[in-house]
Amino acid sequence: MCFSHTHLTDAVFSGILSVSQGRRAENTRLFSFILYLVGGHFMATMKDIIQSPVFELPAVKTASSYLLPALFGSMALGLFASSASGSKVVKGGIKGVLPVLIIMTVLSLAARLAYNSSSTLVCTYPACINRELYDALPESDIRRGLFLDPLEYTYNTGGITNNGLGGSALTSYAQGVYPDLNTSAKIYAYMSFKFKCIDKVGAMPFNLFRSSEMYLIEAEANCHLTPPKEAEARQLLKELIRDSGRDPQYTCDKSGQALLDEIKFYRRIELWGEGFSWFDFKRRKDTIVRHTFEDGGNYMTNAAVTINPEDANNWMWVIPAKEYEYNNAINKQ
Repeated sequence: MCFSHTHLTDAVFSGILSVSQGRRAENTRLFSFILYLVGGHFMATMKDIIQSPVFELPAVKTASSYLLPALFGSMALGLFASSASGSKVVKGGIKGVLPVLIIMTVLSLAARLAYNSSSTLVCTYPACINRELYDALPESDIRRGLFLDPLEYTYNTGGITNNGLGGSALTSYAQGVYPDLNTSAKIYAYMSFKFKCIDKVGAMPFNLFRSSEMYLIEAEANCHLTPPKEAEARQLLKELIRDSGRDPQYTCDKSGQALLDEIKFYRRIELWGEGFSWFDFKRRKDTIVRHTFEDGGNYMTNAAVTINPEDANNWMWVIPAKEYEYNNAINKQ
């Protein structure tokens, strides 16, 4: 038994149109939005609360995995379409779909990053910090506590899969420190405990703009001025790291490229998991280097690669030829 996005979307959307028949198009879209949102949240919450073997059956897992995307996909269709056939685009329809995109982005982020999430992906392959990045962080920095230091405990360090997977001792240690870990969660060395769900499903406070980012932006900008304001940049780092209590022992007397590297390092630490690193590498044209455990890192052998800034079309997505040829909204000059 298998369901597809398309079949579920058609079925659910047709049902919504039938229930709301006779309403004006605007009311139909609003009604669809509320019903999909409530229904999708209810289903996800029930799946999260009821830890039943039934949810592990292949047919049920397939249906539940595809149903939520189908619900929100059909919701977006209802917001954009002015008719059941979807032949017309609603003027200003983007305003209606923006809340959907924001909700799904936040929920997906929480479900993927929160250490106590019941997501199968998180329980099987939790997010982990780069081992080399973690080891470079001073012992006096409290942010080391956001990740699992394996200490003297043993964990897997070879192979293509399960790199970093902890043994029974490391698992018991982590479960003792973080009792709200999901009972089915696998414990990995250097796994993240930075993000935590506070409610079902995937609900957690997530600040998209933080003052610490502003400190780091200003510090980096000061280094690029002519002449550079390095004293101001160093002071900003001290305020962010030392004066805030992140690392009471922090000091900085660096200048030139070494100071820029210092800012770069603390951007990776402070903003870890918040979606900045890839863009920082891209704008600086830095090379991404990933090492295996044997070479001092913690990447699986098939992911331990070097990615140069000129690779993959300079890390840029190219507009498909058909889109460029047939979309009149694209400026082709």
